[in-house]
Amino acid sequence: MSKDRVFRLSDSSSLLLNFLRGLAAQAVVIGHGISYFGVSDKLDNIQNSAVVIFFVLSGIVIPYSTFNKMQKTSEHSFASYFLDRFSRIYTGFVPALFFVLGVDVLNKFLFGSRYAFSDALNAHTFFGNLLMFQDHPLQGLIRGVLSLKIFSAFYFLMPITSFGSARPFWTVAIEWWIYLLFGWIILGKKYWETKPFMFLFVLVIFLIVPAFNWVNGRGDGLSVMWFMGFLVFIFLSRFPLTLPRWEVLALFGFFMLCALIRLYYVNRFDLRPHAYDTVFVGSLALALYFVLSYFQTTEMALPGTLEPLIVFNADISYMLYLVHYTLLDILYVWRGAGGWTSVLMGFVLSNLAAVLMYFAFDRHHKKIGNWLKKSFKVVG
Repeated sequence: MSKDRVFRLSDSSSLLLNFLRGLAAQAVVIGHGISYFGVSDKLDNIQNSAVVIFFVLSGIVIPYSTFNKMQKTSEHSFASYFLDRFSRIYTGFVPALFFVLGVDVLNKFLFGSRYAFSDALNAHTFFGNLLMFQDHPLQGLIRGVLSLKIFSAFYFLMPITSFGSARPFWTVAIEWWIYLLFGWIILGKKYWETKPFMFLFVLVIFLIVPAFNWVNGRGDGLSVMWFMGFLVFIFLSRFPLTLPRWEVLALFGFFMLCALIRLYYVNRFDLRPHAYDTVFVGSLALALYFVLSYFQTTEMALPGTLEPLIVFNADISYMLYLVHYTLLDILYVWRGAGGWTSVLMGFVLSNLAAVLMYFAFDRHHKKIGNWLKKSFKVVG
């Protein structure tokens, strides 16, 4: 993207993205609560649809942030990008790991065999998650090698799944490897001329998870859906619409309707992979493109107190996503099914924990990123 053409999201577009991010996080909690407490078998796909929204939004926001930093300074490097992404992910993720450890140990101590995730509550899974190796596609190959008698001492290293009761952690790993791959392609390409072997080696390492997930793997193509978000960003920044506003809204409504019909269809006939269906997500991405195009030229009029609430809900969304499943699990083990009362209790408890974790840790990610850049003498 050339420096003479700087693309900026309008305040209304940014607010819409924040609204969708916060809404998606709350939907994940509600969807998992409905599923966990057996409230309804007709509403058990909400969380998957919300995860898809996370990936599409990420495909818009990460390239937007990266290209704008590249436009501001020629010194924005892969090292700077890496530390930005590292601080953003790990400032919340590391405390969340310890939070899950503490709650799960308490769960197991109080309820014994009723705790269902003992096989994932161990040191190698903890450190494997810390390194974002959960459900890595090479685990099967590595496990086969380590199972040989000569490597038997290292057999405990595999397999690595999401730590303890934190079942959603697998999506964080996919997101992390997509971040690294995108950053390396955009900002590491300068090494192609000077150190081509190193560039290709690193590229292959970063490519494994996104490439495997593109065609297979858990999540059924979430990396494809991230790329769809990236295409939305490309079209927004390169091909701004000149259509009348009513036509833009009509196109948004059309593709949103297509997305909902497709989602109903794949659920009604029990087709796989449900909300991870590419037709559904493609329609959703197109709807998002048109509604963002509308808000690029239209100011969103909201009551004064509503906008800060939308932004705050988006701010806590990451911690909410990380801790909610663990809290739902201990609540389920304690109360049993519990119906809608348990769903509501889990929703409130998860949000309270997310707010506390956000203020204690996650909101400091920019400070930590700047400190890391200063410590490693990285500019940009």
